[in-house]
Amino acid sequence: MKILAFNLDMEQRLVLGRVAQVVNATIREVGTVEHMTRLEDILKSAEKPVEARAIPAFPDEMLVFVDFEDEKLYDSLRLMREMNMRHIPLKATYTEYNRKWTPLELCMELRRENEEMEKYRKQKGK
Repeated sequence: MKILAFNLDMEQRLVLGRVAQVVNATIREVGTVEHMTRLEDILKSAEKPVEARAIPAFPDEMLVFVDFEDEKLYDSLRLMREMNMRHIPLKATYTEYNRKWTPLELCMELRRENEEMEKYRKQKGK
């Protein structure tokens, strides 16, 4: 099990590290230089140092859960809440469908889905 982490600050990294330790997962911090690399290629490559000077293709915090069974995924999300991790709205699981996407493409799709869900919630609240 692995968590791909994008654009997290130090506080978020520390909490995520504790969560990963409890669920026995590893964290792969994805540097800004890899924002245009397909997810499957990121997973195949050795971790590259995070380049502080590179301009990110997207500024959003994002997490991608790789090879998580449902129970471990739910445990991880629960632990994030219990450990008061700041909410990260862009979260996904790595799938056959999104493996060829770049992080930027995944970010844009998750933003679109979140907007649609927000519209739906507002309509239901009327």
